[in-house]
Amino acid sequence: MYLMSGKKLWRFWDREQTFNLYHKPFTAHFRFRSFDVDLKRNPLLADAPMYEVVQEPGDLVFVPANSPHAVHNMDDITALSMNYVDATNLWLYLAGLVEDESWEELEMFDVDAAPFGLVRGQKDVSFGEFKSQRVGWERANAEYRAGARFAQGERVPVWLD
Repeated sequence: MYLMSGKKLWRFWDREQTFNLYHKPFTAHFRFRSFDVDLKRNPLLADAPMYEVVQEPGDLVFVPANSPHAVHNMDDITALSMNYVDATNLWLYLAGLVEDESWEELEMFDVDAAPFGLVRGQKDVSFGEFKSQRVGWERANAEYRAGARFAQGERVPVWLD
């Protein structure tokens, strides 16, 4: 998350400490108040190290997939956020397709074209350039969704949101 204005208070826990965080099974939620921690009510939290940071304008915070975290807006904020699929969270992306019953997208997913790690030609890019990049499997899914024109062999230009 890139913060343009305001302040955010972030709290993070190690994903290997999930068992101490009163995790609600099969959800991304926990059974304790992140910003009103009560160790008498939730004593296991004492064994789960917490990391805290205040994000200020111009700061970028990256939250790895499946990392327990909480955020509190300390002010009115303006921010830019996006999700990123790579080898660390690909299974979460695919599980989400199943949960959403997005069978066509799941069927069209090509694991061989999925982004895994760095590539030899990796270069530094601005956020705008990164956001504008398209990957092979994303394009294949978009073309599939273009419908009958594509199915009839016509190349359909597709712009992804």
